[in-house]
Amino acid sequence: MKIDNKNGNVLFQRNDLCSIYASLHPRNEYTLLHFNIKKLRYFIGRHDYETGEELLQAVLKVFIKELKEDQYLLYEGRDDFLFLIHEWRKKELINFLMRMDYAGYELEDVRFLIKCFFYRCLPFS
Repeated sequence: MKIDNKNGNVLFQRNDLCSIYASLHPRNEYTLLHFNIKKLRYFIGRHDYETGEELLQAVLKVFIKELKEDQYLLYEGRDDFLFLIHEWRKKELINFLMRMDYAGYELEDVRFLIKCFFYRCLPFS
């Protein structure tokens, strides 16, 4: 998957995220969030792998657009993404989650008839 990663905030190896986390101070100000794209397997089964790849590219662009300087995104493969963000306040975390979820809902490609909602786990620090 090709992406624009000028600032180095998008990672593809879990070890890279672990080393970044190990260097953070204070760690309790950071939160790790897991995002999973709902129904991606269904979508790929209904269409084809290339169209599924295009959906992942569109989602990745949404995520990258929202990344700030002190935030990191790990693409784990399939339909799983991890965000490491410098935030610990519950209200701000909920705003972040809702903003990402809404951006996925608003993907405007006619091939994506099922709206792309993101499933999110509860944040953990």
